[in-house]
Amino acid sequence: MSNKAKTETELQAWDQYLAAAIELGRTGVSGANTSDFLDKVVKQSAEIADRMLAERRKRS
Repeated sequence: MSNKAKTETELQAWDQYLAAAIELGRTGVSGANTSDFLDKVVKQSAEIADRMLAERRKRS
């Protein structure tokens, strides 16, 4: 998580965003093996969650 959650509430929101982003995070990702594939999916999903958290902060 590049944009660290500042509060417990933000951390809970980020966790939910990550879970919601997993399916989208799979889009366009390929890997030579399962581990490589999952690492890429998690990284892309976390980046999506980071952006969602940043947008949430703008609206607070």
